[in-house]
Amino acid sequence: ELLLKGNRQYYANHTEIIGILNHSPIISKKFNKKILISLQFAAGDMDKKYYDKQFNQLFDFIKRHQGLLSRNNIKVFLKDHPRTTDFSYSKRLNSFSFTENTNEYIMSALRNCSLHITPFSTTTFEAAGMGIPTIIIDYMGKELFEKEFGYPFIDLTLRGFLSDVIERPENYKKYSNTVYDWYKKFYQPFDGNEFWRIINEK
Repeated sequence: ELLLKGNRQYYANHTEIIGILNHSPIISKKFNKKILISLQFAAGDMDKKYYDKQFNQLFDFIKRHQGLLSRNNIKVFLKDHPRTTDFSYSKRLNSFSFTENTNEYIMSALRNCSLHITPFSTTTFEAAGMGIPTIIIDYMGKELFEKEFGYPFIDLTLRGFLSDVIERPENYKKYSNTVYDWYKKFYQPFDGNEFWRIINEK
């Protein structure tokens, strides 16, 4: 749907929409003190200087919040990009007492957590589909998700979020409901009849 709404005439002429399978969001009643950071060190996309800069950004973010995370007994899971070939970045990020690398499939990793953090990954959509809010830490990522997608928590900070949901656990649900409502604006339910119509026409 996003492609068809854009100015890309090719996609408008060559894209059929069949929707996405419905699933119930995992809207937790409270923050479970588990965070997933989706990493974006993907092979062949950018040069080493770019990834070094992104690593420093993530490392500084974790280090800046280590006291906050430790005091609140929060576990942070680090998920590599599926096209990663250089795992040295995630290994170096896993240098805090509360961090851990995970090899779980992204959807399983998300189900285990109740907050997602990323520079600008579109995993933000998958997280929102489960009612999991995302903190976007890269300024270009913030600009992208604000201008292109209207993400509702573009200025959400880790300190502000934790203060809100730890002191008042019932507040977590408002984040879940808001991101799930945002997600539904971009996806429509799977239409089996439309799928078979397209198959039969081909």
